[in-house]
Amino acid sequence: MAKLDYDAALGKLRNSAGNLRCSEVKAILKALGFIVRDGKKGNHKTFSHPSIPDFFGSNYDCGHGKDAQVKKWYIDTIIEVLERLENDIKTHYN
Repeated sequence: MAKLDYDAALGKLRNSAGNLRCSEVKAILKALGFIVRDGKKGNHKTFSHPSIPDFFGSNYDCGHGKDAQVKKWYIDTIIEVLERLENDIKTHYN
């Protein structure tokens, strides 16, 4: 996914109704400059942003199966993180 601006990324997450696949969530976060890594447990992913020093990261679970859907609870958590970091994301990436 090419560079995605903050508002478009947030809109895509909000409009997903929890129907986003793991690869889609990863692409959205990476398009905003986040680094997404495998977590310590199988399907968990962690994400951080190198330009936001006060943000130590968050995580989500990709579920089971190949490119499974991310549960709505995790999407909501990612939205909350992005809303909290809006100014930093817009300043450092957009």
